[in-house]
Amino acid sequence: MPERHGPTYYYDKNKQLLYTEHYNQNRLVWSTKPKSALPATAFPRQGEAADGFTKTFLMLENTRPWYVTKVDKFGFSRTQLHAFTAELEPLIAAQHPRNKEEFTDAFYDALEDLFQRSEYALFKDIYTFFREEGGIENSKNFEIRLAELGRYRGQGASTYAVLTASYTAFIQKMAGMGVDATALKNFTDDLDARMIAKGPLDINDPLFDHAVDTRMEEVFTEMDQSEHQAMFSALNVILTDYFNQGEPLLLAAEDAYFRNIPASVYMLLLFGN
Repeated sequence: MPERHGPTYYYDKNKQLLYTEHYNQNRLVWSTKPKSALPATAFPRQGEAADGFTKTFLMLENTRPWYVTKVDKFGFSRTQLHAFTAELEPLIAAQHPRNKEEFTDAFYDALEDLFQRSEYALFKDIYTFFREEGGIENSKNFEIRLAELGRYRGQGASTYAVLTASYTAFIQKMAGMGVDATALKNFTDDLDARMIAKGPLDINDPLFDHAVDTRMEEVFTEMDQSEHQAMFSALNVILTDYFNQGEPLLLAAEDAYFRNIPASVYMLLLFGN
């Protein structure tokens, strides 16, 4: 018999689809077969089905498998992660989030409830570590940071000049959040002046980017937030978004929730015909 690889569709005698199974080099990876499935026209196979898997867990395994692997290597097994998502999903759904902002709040509320339980203490540490690691990495794409680096490298006379030349989408985004061009320029000019006052930096230093990051962090704490209130409010939102982009569990749960379709059907969509 030829090796099976990819989806196999099972139909009844009236050509109505009964269920679908997906094979990886002859191994059954998942199946939508219900417990009382009618006889179908394809040959049955032995293997591991995924009928009971949560949508969030399947989303992780098939769009961010590295996360499942890394969590497992840190001591929280695949089975434990699946059990965690099985408790996470109903806690989120019970809050009936209607959009991504509400979903994020519901997600963190559910996490807080679960992380109070002793059996999830290890995963809380793992989750926090990966969240901070991913958030810091994603925050390196923060446009004001990139523009400040560009200023040091001679790409513009000021951070604002670099922003207007290379990051117009960011300026438009800030305007949509209540920060007009004048407020943005005042903020970046204040930032530049404070950065310059702390002395020169060597752009040839292998740790130059880190030096700029460290100095920017110091300057942000020194700046008068009341003077730049709208700007700091917008920056908090943007940086939170960057951190959320580094949260595979949040993104998988969000995608699974808003698709609002059975996990097995979503897997079919992932693999295609």
